[in-house]
Amino acid sequence: MERPARLEFKITMKKVYLLICIIVFATLSLYIHTINYPFIYDDIGYLKNNSFIKDPKNLTKLFSKEYFESGELSYRPVVTFSYIISYYLLSERPYGYRFFNIFLYIFTVIIFYFLCVEFFNDKTIAFLSAFFFLSHPVHTEVLMQITFNEELFVTLFFLMSFYYHIKNKIIFGTLFFLLSMFSKEIGIGFPLVVLFYDIIKSNKISVKKYIIYFICIVLYIFIRFYALTGIAPDFGYIGGSFYKNILTMSKVFILYIKLLFIPIDLRPIYYFEIASSLFQPMIILSLTTIIVFILSIVILFKRDKNIAFCMVWFLITIIPVMNFIPFLKYSFLSERYLFLPSAGFCMFLGLIIEKLSFLWLKKNSVSLVFISISILLFYITQTITRTYDWKDEFTFWLKASIREPKSFMAHTNLGVCYVSQNKIDLAIAEYKTAAQLYPVVEQFTAMGDLYLGIGFYNYAIENYEIALQSNFNNKCIIHNNIGFCYLQKGLNDEAIKNYNKAIEINPKYVDAYNNRAVTYGKKGLYNEAIKDLKKAADLGNKQARENLKKYFNIEY
Repeated sequence: MERPARLEFKITMKKVYLLICIIVFATLSLYIHTINYPFIYDDIGYLKNNSFIKDPKNLTKLFSKEYFESGELSYRPVVTFSYIISYYLLSERPYGYRFFNIFLYIFTVIIFYFLCVEFFNDKTIAFLSAFFFLSHPVHTEVLMQITFNEELFVTLFFLMSFYYHIKNKIIFGTLFFLLSMFSKEIGIGFPLVVLFYDIIKSNKISVKKYIIYFICIVLYIFIRFYALTGIAPDFGYIGGSFYKNILTMSKVFILYIKLLFIPIDLRPIYYFEIASSLFQPMIILSLTTIIVFILSIVILFKRDKNIAFCMVWFLITIIPVMNFIPFLKYSFLSERYLFLPSAGFCMFLGLIIEKLSFLWLKKNSVSLVFISISILLFYITQTITRTYDWKDEFTFWLKASIREPKSFMAHTNLGVCYVSQNKIDLAIAEYKTAAQLYPVVEQFTAMGDLYLGIGFYNYAIENYEIALQSNFNNKCIIHNNIGFCYLQKGLNDEAIKNYNKAIEINPKYVDAYNNRAVTYGKKGLYNEAIKDLKKAADLGNKQARENLKKYFNIEY
């Protein structure tokens, strides 16, 4: 009797290996052509130019306030740990980071499949759900933008924790729950998801489990908000009030649902008008849809608990990005925020197709295959097409500005790309468009820099003066640049006034001392020039030492 049982085990394992091979092959087919894409957007600041992750010694800072030297505004030590290790192994080679993201994605899809098998006890539904998840176009941003892999980490650990919760493995479930929260804040919704699972499956609620989950949440909140205080800026509510925030985010909620069902016209930035009244047609439609969504959960809880669970999964995991605790400033909607919620949607989709085949199509397997393949082909086409947006920085921002012409961020960054191509006129046009859409100090500073670079000093000063009207932290740089403009115009006294202001703001600002020394030299005030050069030399500036020797024959 032992031999048949062993034979059945081998056959089962062969099927598992085959499934894993299919998932690996399918994922690589979608994304392997992107492996040599360069760093784009946030990747440049958080990976390429981030000195914190370049030093392995900073691993000791992950659980201290020094963590925020990494440039991260939120507390996500698991993700930062991965950056430090990745940089140590890969340095600034993007292909290594991209391959790692693909690997994480493959592993996440595999875990998602096994979780669906446990949940539905149906391998067909699990297979469909996993492949809808694998190919869904809204996931492209998470795979392509390396530093968005926080979504991969939180989702992977969330799914693993859920899997071990079902298996009643408390230690593993708790461990992965903690890793999920310390990858990204949205992992905190896990206990509500599994509580609803226990309810619909009529499981005995394990008080021990939920006490442990509660302790984990308390520990996380203590570390994040008490032990490491002041970790993130308060951007305030959208429109300056909780009321406007709720109205605006109701529109966002509906668009999230639309992106799951119809993932077309995807873009890195979405523009939204801030809602001001409850009686705007779009607000009425959005709020009505939300009410219907919630009522549907209540009704389906009695008729089809599995579908109700899928909807609850989406609701619980999307709520943290609805800005109830304000963290959004410019972009109210991001496709990456759909990564974890989309797992619930993909389970829903797999379940619905199976029910259509079973109930309406009279178990017609051909129809099931046709519907499934049609959806998958649509997803695959959209996903592959979208991946080409990331082939270089210019393509990324050009397409972003075309798809969302009201985004000041897209136009600003496209202007930066034109500067790198030495297309100054096009760059200025993009900066002006951005300033009209949403004037911020960086745009006027950038325009000032451009005009300074091409010798249009009056225009440069005009834009720098506008930039100075803000609460910009680096006003010393702007004053230094204004001083340089006046120097080139021959207005030495005005130049010195601005250099004085720059030094007053930052007494260790070497460039201002050097430039003021040049200006003093042109006025014949050589003693003052020598003093400034010596001050710059004391601050470690080699050029100042060379100038002291070259112009004044002073060894210093």
